[in-house]
Amino acid sequence: MIETSGVIEKEQGNGFYLVTLEQPAGHQCLCRAAGKLTKFRIKLLAGDKVLVEISPYDLTRGRITYRERNAGATGPRPGGNRPGGPAEALVACGLLEGDQVEPVALFLLDDAG
Repeated sequence: MIETSGVIEKEQGNGFYLVTLEQPAGHQCLCRAAGKLTKFRIKLLAGDKVLVEISPYDLTRGRITYRERNAGATGPRPGGNRPGGPAEALVACGLLEGDQVEPVALFLLDDAG
């Protein structure tokens, strides 16, 4: 198997994705998500950077084995792994703009003391 990285261009329907590969520069192949991705319901969107396995016998078909995380990126998923994720929450609180945040310690008080 040939393993390379690429970017999802568009969803073709029926579980297939058109992926533009990086290693053979500009090569496009029709890929399907691997079983672990579908089992754990990992969503794939256009613009996601993925790892693809390609058979040396048919270079036009492949299998997506991993979706790279893009936490903090300004792309189709600005919140990290999921829409509305940690980066969006920090922006909403005003913490991402560079404000200093002091750590808060929580203490559990015992009834005896």
